[in-house]
Amino acid sequence: MTKTRFDLEEAIMHCWATVDDLDLLAENMLAKGDVDAELLAYTLIGLRQLHHMRVEKVFDIFSDLIKAGTIA
Repeated sequence: MTKTRFDLEEAIMHCWATVDDLDLLAENMLAKGDVDAELLAYTLIGLRQLHHMRVEKVFDIFSDLIKAGTIA
């Protein structure tokens, strides 16, 4: 499927989901008051990986659009 600039825009907007994920994590941890360091560490590692994949998708779409001459 050919990607468009709208696919790029959507992928960029999905990167902002990481902020929402971190906000939810902080809210949850503060509400509990009892922070499990191991759970927090694994959760942050998972969020880091998800963000990395989101940014890779943005870069891949951007690269495809440049190769196709859709954007300069």
